[in-house]
Amino acid sequence: MKIMEKEKVNLFDFLKSVSETKEELFDWETFEKDYPPFMINRFLAAAQDTIFYANTMSYLSHLPKKLQYAFLLYGIDKKKRYFQYTGKGKGSANDLKNTTKYYNCSKEQAMEYLELLTDEQIQNINNFFGKRIER
Repeated sequence: MKIMEKEKVNLFDFLKSVSETKEELFDWETFEKDYPPFMINRFLAAAQDTIFYANTMSYLSHLPKKLQYAFLLYGIDKKKRYFQYTGKGKGSANDLKNTTKYYNCSKEQAMEYLELLTDEQIQNINNFFGKRIER
């Protein structure tokens, strides 16, 4: 077991541990504060061979963090993976607000629309509301 200093352990250390090295990176006493299960599951959901594990942990999110980590550590095959962080997705909060108003839909639907719309279409929607405010 490889124990790292508290300030040196970050999200990517946990991902590497679960996916590639299969080494425990932490002191169990500080684990509950340091381990981010939501973000780990979010990254794992981006890879085809680990999406099942991320989905399972989403359903079992009520389990203690130690058990969630152990399931991923011992369940996922040892393999070098490249996880891409997609961030908040396409658009800003203003784009989301304007798209919600423009299509008269929920925020969840507007986020889906933003994924489908081109940058030019989003700009046209923003311009539409920008001109209305100026009048």
